[in-house]
Amino acid sequence: MKHDSPPARRRPARKRGRPEGAGVAAVTRNNIMRAAVYCFAQSGYAQTSNHDIAQAAGITSGSLYHHFDSKAAIYQEALRHCLITLTETYRSAFAEAADRSCIDQLCLGLERVIAVSRAWPGMVRFAGNSAAEIRHNRELDWLHAEDAQAFNLLFRELLQVASERGELATGVTVEDAAQLLVALVSGLSIAHDTDLGEARFAATIRSFERLLKGQLLKPRGPRK
Repeated sequence: MKHDSPPARRRPARKRGRPEGAGVAAVTRNNIMRAAVYCFAQSGYAQTSNHDIAQAAGITSGSLYHHFDSKAAIYQEALRHCLITLTETYRSAFAEAADRSCIDQLCLGLERVIAVSRAWPGMVRFAGNSAAEIRHNRELDWLHAEDAQAFNLLFRELLQVASERGELATGVTVEDAAQLLVALVSGLSIAHDTDLGEARFAATIRSFERLLKGQLLKPRGPRK
């Protein structure tokens, strides 16, 4: 007697788009970045271990090595991400206030950086400390010229427009003003203490804004 063969099983349709697990991997990588930035900002490169970063990210050290093969590689990607985030934050604010004065553009950029700092603890201090960390740790000597000069180029572009609009004082060059802004902004970044909280940092930044606007100090009155 002839038996009918069972119907062939259909393979489940393959889902289009990113493979399963890709979303989880992206979330884990982002958590590693956030943890690394905070740890490096708080303790410095030399005093931060991969175990510290893994623990702060809520994963095992083995999982960490699945994403990065060394602490230097973590630092490299974290710094590039921070530089891009901060420079684009300033650049977006400058573009938004393009019809306003250079000082107003700078102040708007600083306000946006306050918001970024609140959203990503440690980012501002980490970025501010990066130049010194690279000088003191030979394994970090990889920074490309465009990364190292990112803020200088950003402020130079802003000040070049300000100069063309007659907003720079007589005798002040674009290059000198750009170098000064880089030094001041870097100093404020380094002074950001992750333990004191964002309110203290915001207050310091807003005092700097008042300095830019000529509102920090009052003229001395006549002596009695």
